[in-house]
Amino acid sequence: MVQGIEIQQNFTTVEHPQTNGQIEVTIIILLQHLKIRLEGAKGSWVEELLGVLWAYRNTPRTTTGETPFCLVYGLEAAIPAEIGEETTEITWYEP
Repeated sequence: MVQGIEIQQNFTTVEHPQTNGQIEVTIIILLQHLKIRLEGAKGSWVEELLGVLWAYRNTPRTTTGETPFCLVYGLEAAIPAEIGEETTEITWYEP
C-alpha cells in the first residue's frame, strides 16, 4: 500500500483484462470521445487522440475531485494559452 494515500496496487494477467474494470471504463470513455471528435473532423483518429487524452487527463474525476494530471504531477496543467500570461500557477511555480 502506498503510504499516506491508501492506494493498493494489484496485478492482473494479460489473458484476463476484464478484471481491471477501471481501465476498461477508461478505454470506453476515450473511444466515445474519439467517435464524437471524428464525426466533425476530416482527419484520422491518430490526429484527434492527443486532444482527447488532454481533455481526459485534465477533467476532474468525481471519485477524487482531482484531475489525473494533478494526481500524477501535484499541480494543474497550464493550458498552452496560459503560458504567456501571468497566472497564479506560473507566478508561484518553483522548479
